[in-house]
Amino acid sequence: MNDVPTSGPPAQDPSGQVASGARRGGRLVRRTFLIALALVCGGLLTSGGVELLFRYRESVEAIGALQREMAQLSFSTRRASPKRKSPNLRGKAPTL
Repeated sequence: MNDVPTSGPPAQDPSGQVASGARRGGRLVRRTFLIALALVCGGLLTSGGVELLFRYRESVEAIGALQREMAQLSFSTRRASPKRKSPNLRGKAPTL
């Protein structure tokens, strides 16, 4: 009645050993999963590294701009104020 066997002896390859198709399929899935995982992790690490590089460059530029602004402000306030000597140096000879 039914031509399809429900269960039977495992298939054998020409050398007489039992073929492990299910086990081989499991290895293939695991290997594919590990390769995909490695690619995703590599992409995320690369993206994070590029992000850190650009943030570092932006912060260096911002610090440089802040230092230039402070130097310019310091220079302009020194120029605007009359020259005066520090009260600690009045009447003292320079030391060598």
